[in-house]
Amino acid sequence: MKFKHALDVQERKVTHMLIGKNASESRKLEYLIADDFDKALLVVDQQATEFDKVLDTVKGLNADGLAKGNELKKSKLDYYESLKNLHLYAKKEIMQQKLISRTKDKERDSAQNELIKLAKAKQTLYDKVYQADEKLYNTLVEFDKANGF
Repeated sequence: MKFKHALDVQERKVTHMLIGKNASESRKLEYLIADDFDKALLVVDQQATEFDKVLDTVKGLNADGLAKGNELKKSKLDYYESLKNLHLYAKKEIMQQKLISRTKDKERDSAQNELIKLAKAKQTLYDKVYQADEKLYNTLVEFDKANGF
């Protein structure tokens, strides 16, 4: 089935981007380890573009005539959007790390405290990913059942 295959292709693209060897996430981490915040920020921008391409592709898929097809498409879009928001949140953290590396004393303490606040706020983004993932899983089960897979 073309629709499900197209979704699988996009899933592999996202998986490669996030955990593939020499993919954008690993490059970003390498730059952060090297304290090259500007290059890490550029990688985050590249990830935004990669996510947007996946989202646009999924939006363009035709699910008409498939039982639960539009529901699956929406669940995939919600899931990828939540992943995008989580991974692009790194931009705020990287900018804060950059500030920390360039400040001293009280200004640095304040910047470190702000980084801690960012880390705490990030938990809500993880929660949204978990929720979207659970909904996606349930929708996929319903789609498979409705279409005899």
